Amino acid sequence: MPPQTSLWQSLGRLYPHIKPILPRLFLGFLSAIGASVVALAIPQVLRVLVNSYLSPGGAVTALWWATGIVLVLGTLEAVFMALRRQFAVAPSTIVETSLRTSFYRHLQDLSVAFHDRWGSGQLLSRAMSDLNLIRRWMAFGALMLIVTALTVLIGVTIMFFTAWQLAIVFLLAAVPIVVYGFRFRRFYGRVSRKSQDQAGDLATTVEESVHGIRVLKAFGRSSEALDAFEEQAEGLRQTEVFKANSLAKFSLVVTLLPEAALAVSLVLGILLVNDGQVSIGALVAFFATAAVVAGPVESMGPLLSMTLTAATAIDRHFEVMDAKRTITDPEHPATPDTVHGQLSFEDVHFAYPDASADRKDVLDGVNLALRAGETLALVGITGSGKSTLLQLVPRLYDATAGSIRIDGIDVRDYPLQELRRIVSVAFEETTLFSSSVRENVLLGADAANDAEAEHLLREALEVAQAQFVYSL
Repeated sequence: MPPQTSLWQSLGRLYPHIKPILPRLFLGFLSAIGASVVALAIPQVLRVLVNSYLSPGGAVTALWWATGIVLVLGTLEAVFMALRRQFAVAPSTIVETSLRTSFYRHLQDLSVAFHDRWGSGQLLSRAMSDLNLIRRWMAFGALMLIVTALTVLIGVTIMFFTAWQLAIVFLLAAVPIVVYGFRFRRFYGRVSRKSQDQAGDLATTVEESVHGIRVLKAFGRSSEALDAFEEQAEGLRQTEVFKANSLAKFSLVVTLLPEAALAVSLVLGILLVNDGQVSIGALVAFFATAAVVAGPVESMGPLLSMTLTAATAIDRHFEVMDAKRTITDPEHPATPDTVHGQLSFEDVHFAYPDASADRKDVLDGVNLALRAGETLALVGITGSGKSTLLQLVPRLYDATAGSIRIDGIDVRDYPLQELRRIVSVAFEETTLFSSSVRENVLLGADAANDAEAEHLLREALEVAQAQFVYSL
């Protein structure tokens, strides 16, 4: 597991991507704050109502005024909540799509050596699940965490002005919550990262098993594969249960302590009313405000959990995005007018990037020359480096020493796109993409129009003696 970054470092890396939509997110934030402020205003209406209409000689018109004001405030709260969703949801999906597209583009640019080291499920979980988490955090979690904290702050301030003696009791209960919250943040971040990594490993297992299902069935190894999968799935389940239990304990603390404080405040409030230090209306307003604040306090746990999970998702995303391209275009590319096809290997050495220093090179001083139009059969035992030698020509890997030349020009001097246009490799393992036969056959074909594409398709199928595909 890579070193854990701080919460602010992780979230800060997302800022350049969020910056274009900040105005919309800020409007969503203002809408959410508006909804909270309106909700906190309703208890003050109740305070005035209790102290006026319910007091001796109170006018009945005060009841109708209070009812109308509460109705208007309730409607405003609903409108503000709808505006929050309108402002925040659509822009966050734009950022998600942009991040996913740039992620996929970067994967295409990274060398084969990178893909050799990474499981496909890990990359898939980062491209789909992690970015989905980040989008939901942008649209909801980030806004609501800030709004929740401000709502609690404003609510407690109002409670102070309403009945400061009772507000002190409420504040005393908040001290252990803050202390426990800091400990929970550090701990939960590590557990969340472990869970997401395990989910990626599990996705890799599923992908590899589906891809190799014929091998598993042919060799009767389905039960062994299932046992291994169950072990991984159980490990993920235990981590998720541990996460849930940790969050449940935190939610217990942030719910129980304020409720206990309110119970103490109720007894103290009745005594203060009896002594005339607090009015009945103030006591009603205090507990009505506390009821409004209670919701945000209870939601702090899930919102903090969502933020920590999003932070680990951001870390996982940038682990891939920070990977450097080791095979790049030359600074001064060669652009020959024609390509004849003469290929030569001159004292070529190659060792895989993850090979130990004391291991012998896979290719150790290869010299080979092929004339244009010549056909050569390269024969050797498994692991002798035949496939590796071929993959050096289109620069799927780069030779660690020596040079490979096409028509006398080093392949590292060709632009990558041009090099891979003039060099074709037929791999041992056939990969079929989820599209039509036509699209699979013509993948990489440089057809100028539909007619030429049709001609190339017919020619390819005739060479492969695969006319049966016309009946598919």
